[in-house]
Amino acid sequence: MSTAVSNSNPYIINFMRTHPGRDAAAVPYNITHRIIMFTILLILSASMGLGIIMRRMRIIKSFSEAAQYTVYAMLLVFGLSIGSNPDVMSRLGEFGLQATVLAFAGVAGSMLAAWLLYKFTSKKKTDTRP
Repeated sequence: MSTAVSNSNPYIINFMRTHPGRDAAAVPYNITHRIIMFTILLILSASMGLGIIMRRMRIIKSFSEAAQYTVYAMLLVFGLSIGSNPDVMSRLGEFGLQATVLAFAGVAGSMLAAWLLYKFTSKKKTDTRP
């Protein structure tokens, strides 16, 4: 990172002062990123609270279908951005294998966890036949 860029951010200047010998690129996160993440989480939490309070209103029930179409649109844009990236497309086989292994491991782990939960939480039925 250039000196001009690192000297322009007070957070980086403070980091460099408190961590001598470290490069400015080693700054964990800029304070601006933390504020943005906190704001997003705050908006999400407030929206969830409003959804709980207003769940019986008709307009809120119609948001479910709109959210479904929004997810479809986001998947379309995500697919377009992946397809237009030559680096990703050239390594698609490698990424596909990793994704397949992770997907199967995730499903197997979820099935095992569900089976264990069922086994430990279900009540044993006693045979009541004479």
